[in-house]
Amino acid sequence: MSEDIIKPESEYLRLTMAESNIVERLRELLVKLHDEVSELYDAMSDLFHGRYEALKTRFERVHRYRREFEDLYRHAMSYLVRVSIGLQHRDVYARLYLELLRLAKIIELVCFHLVELAEIRACVDDDIVLGMQKLVDYVRSSIMQLATATQLLPMNASKVLENVDEVLRNEDLCDLMYRDLYLTLISRHDKIPLFNLVILRDLFQKLSESMRSLLHVAEGLRWIALHRI
Repeated sequence: MSEDIIKPESEYLRLTMAESNIVERLRELLVKLHDEVSELYDAMSDLFHGRYEALKTRFERVHRYRREFEDLYRHAMSYLVRVSIGLQHRDVYARLYLELLRLAKIIELVCFHLVELAEIRACVDDDIVLGMQKLVDYVRSSIMQLATATQLLPMNASKVLENVDEVLRNEDLCDLMYRDLYLTLISRHDKIPLFNLVILRDLFQKLSESMRSLLHVAEGLRWIALHRI
């Protein structure tokens, strides 16, 4: 047999190694997202305590994390395109990368909304800020569940399903919290300035969208894991 003909077992090993690297890049993206979301959580604490200048500084960090995330994303996507010919789930991985990119941009936008509130020294009720932090905590927890899932995927795909189920539970809890916060805004519409009301409503919606993005990533990992069991 000619040496330039790839043997089936060699092709299998190539794809296995390529997929392991693709999954590792997915994990790196999730870790960077966790850093960004953690800064967002602390920014909400700054808003809660009236540390408006500190909040603006924290936004710069969020912006930097988002830029760093985009660099990782570009390298990850380039690698995926280069090595994934013949890989069964290449399109799924591409969608997961894109979904995380969307999430990174949403998180930065949420933090910018906090800066808008800080610019006018907005006083936001304690229960609303705490509710927002709870939403962010669900997002942060889900990111870590997914990062753990990427570590388990190559060696214990069945355990991945447990992490995915945790993300689903977080999404349900996030949805309930979103509804409670939205109803709270409605009930206080005559006490909250219109500008604040619009910003807070959009902020809640963006956090809810971020959780849905993670749900899509979780379902993508479930699909891949089920093919390995």
